[in-house]
Parts: sequence; C-alpha cells; structure tokens
Amino acid sequence: MEERRRGPRLDVEGAATMPARAGVRVLDISTAGVLLQSAHELTPGDRGNLRFTLAGSPFSAEIQVRRTAPAPETGAGYRIGASFLGMALEHRQLIERFINHD
Repeated sequence: MEERRRGPRLDVEGAATMPARAGVRVLDISTAGVLLQSAHELTPGDRGNLRFTLAGSPFSAEIQVRRTAPAPETGAGYRIGASFLGMALEHRQLIERFINHD
C-alpha cells in the first residue's frame, strides 16, 4: 500500500470486531485511523464500530474502510486501511497518550 500517514503510528496487538461484518486484528493506529488485518475482505466505503483494548483501556470508534489489499504474508487475509469518522474525546486522548508514551 502507498504510504499516506500524516502522523506517527505504533503497532498495536489486539483483537477487535466490526459487528455484523468481520473479526479484525489491529496492526497500527493513529489519531486519524487504523490498519487492520482480517480473513475477510472489506470494501472501501464500508462502515462499522471498532472496539478493542488499548493500553488496558476500552476503545471504541466509528470507522470507514478506505482501502483493502491482500496481506503480504501468504494466506494471511487482507490489510484494511480505515479512517475514524467519530470517536469520543477520551478515546482520542487515549491514542495520543499511547503514541507519546513510546
């Protein structure tokens, strides 16, 4: 995928779900969006709620899929770039603290 990041990102290991769509794994996060991995291909424009635990705290945000590509690892599914459409201020601050903690 073409690099489109505007801010720093850190890898995040954890499980996440988009209800009624597909289970996903969060690979990377910034205040603008996330990089997900899933066994299921999602379509650009798809929307959902992303929920997982970040630094021991629950996180939830509305996202929209921007791009999808096969994962570089054979048989690993798809890499999905999604942007945040809405999130609580406390969750945005959680991401900022997580990024700046490193």
